[in-house]
Amino acid sequence: IIIPNSVTEIGNSAFSGCRSLTNIIIPDSVTEIGNSAFYGCELLTSIIIANSVTFIGEQAFEDCSSLRNLIIPDSVKGIGSRAFGGCSSLESVIIPDSIKVIGKETFISCSSLKNINIPDSVTSIGEKIFENCSSLKTIYFPKSLMNVSGVNNSIKKFSNEYRDKIHYYDLPVRFFKKISYLKNAPNRSEEHTSEL
Repeated sequence: IIIPNSVTEIGNSAFSGCRSLTNIIIPDSVTEIGNSAFYGCELLTSIIIANSVTFIGEQAFEDCSSLRNLIIPDSVKGIGSRAFGGCSSLESVIIPDSIKVIGKETFISCSSLKNINIPDSVTSIGEKIFENCSSLKTIYFPKSLMNVSGVNNSIKKFSNEYRDKIHYYDLPVRFFKKISYLKNAPNRSEEHTSEL
């Protein structure tokens, strides 16, 4: 499906339950993806989100069980609760350093997700965002956030909840090639730093 440029918002439950939908292109006229917009689109394998979207609503892509890769554009500031919950085939996610808020249970039951990077722009993280992510081995987390006064207390809760998986880093996420840190995550020494 190609959404026309006249559309500025994808409403709540707009494509919910469209089980035959396989790919979607969201144009740069759209600024918000509503709650449950693509909920339960089981065959959806490809999403192109334009660099105009600022918010991804709650359960927007929940139970899109065929979705394997996801690039969240730099324009997005917040991700709602359970936005990608139950995306059981999701292997890689690129979270940009524009993100400030990650809602609770955002990636719950993403059982194929192995590694993920939390950018240093984040100031609030919901509970149980990686609950039942049985393949998750490493969460790259900015050490700097633990020392910033005024950062939402959810950061500390998150660090305690996933302390056995967190690997702290000192450099901000913009110094790492975004694709590189996902592909080479098990061995961070293989990554190459560069200014984006």
